[in-house]
Amino acid sequence: MPSTAVKFNISKIIVTYDLSPNDISAQEIADASNGMFHTTITTQNLQSFTLPNTTLESDKILSAGQAAIVFKQALMAAKLKKGFSLASITRLLCYEVAFKGGYIENN
Repeated sequence: MPSTAVKFNISKIIVTYDLSPNDISAQEIADASNGMFHTTITTQNLQSFTLPNTTLESDKILSAGQAAIVFKQALMAAKLKKGFSLASITRLLCYEVAFKGGYIENN
């Protein structure tokens, strides 16, 4: 799929994070979030892109503050589901992107 400029009409929040140790994947966090986070992003012309492993998207969460709370809850749920993990958040950035422009580089 080619690189493209995008308008975030559907996505409302992008979350990037680092965990230490990084033993829980973005997909595991998305699965534990009860549909609040996704590991793909869909552009205005309905192209779908997979996000990097430490990035999540939400079309349901409306604010960066709410995204941080939901992320922490989903991480805790993912840790419990995994059975054992010492993962802790070392960086968490929540961006409100609704109706803003961006660029996706797809190599």
